[in-house]
Amino acid sequence: MAGGNVLEKDKPELIDIERKDGLLEELDLPPKLIKAIRENATALQLAAVTIVILIFAWTYYDYYTANKKNEASASLHLAVQEVEPDKQLDLYRQVATDFPGTEAALWSEMEQGHRAFEKGDYPAALSKYKAVESDLAGDSPLRPLLFSSLGLAYENNNELEQAMIYYRKLDSFKGFRLNGLLASGRVLELQGKTDEALQKYSEASLEKELPPASKSILTEKMNNLKAPVSKE
Repeated sequence: MAGGNVLEKDKPELIDIERKDGLLEELDLPPKLIKAIRENATALQLAAVTIVILIFAWTYYDYYTANKKNEASASLHLAVQEVEPDKQLDLYRQVATDFPGTEAALWSEMEQGHRAFEKGDYPAALSKYKAVESDLAGDSPLRPLLFSSLGLAYENNNELEQAMIYYRKLDSFKGFRLNGLLASGRVLELQGKTDEALQKYSEASLEKELPPASKSILTEKMNNLKAPVSKE
C-alpha cells in the first residue's frame, strides 16, 4: 500500500541530540567566539558565579549598613535624652565604641569633647575634636559645628593662630558666617590687631542674621575701638 500509514505523517520528528546545533550556533555567534567560549567555559562559569556572589554581598552590605545606622541613631537618641550627666557621658562613649564610623559615633565623640571643654580641660577637648575631624566626611553637616568647637577650644587654650584657622573656615557655611566673623574679630582684638578686628566686626554688622540689639552692642564696640587712646 503506497504512502504508508497515514498516522506516520503526523508523527513529530524526533530531535537527534547528537546532531542538533548548539545554543551558541543558534545565536549566530562568530565561530572564533564560539570556540573561545567553549575553551574557557569553566572560567566563564566561575566569573558568573563570582558576579552573583558580589551582587548578593553588596545587597547584604547595604542592608547591614542601613541597619547599623538605624541602631546607632537609636542609641544616640537614648544618650541625648538621658538627664543624668555621668550616665549620659557613659552612653555617648558606648555609642562611639559600638558604632564606629557612623555619624552618631562622631556626634558622641564631639559630645565627649564638649564635656572636657566645660571642665576647662581644653587639651582633652581638642584631642576629641581632632579625632572627629580626621574621620569626618567632606560633606558632613557636622563640619561647621566641629570647626566652631575647635576654634573655641584653641582660643581658650591660648592658641590664637590655630583658632583663627577654624573661625575663617566658618565663612563658607550658611548660617555660620556671622559667628565666624565675630569670633575672628574677637581673636584679632586679643592679638592687638585693631584694624583687622574692626574689619571683621564691620562685615558682621552687615549680616542679616545679626539681631538689632546685638548690632547696637557691636556698633558701640566698634566706636570704642576707633576712639583714640587717651595719653596721660
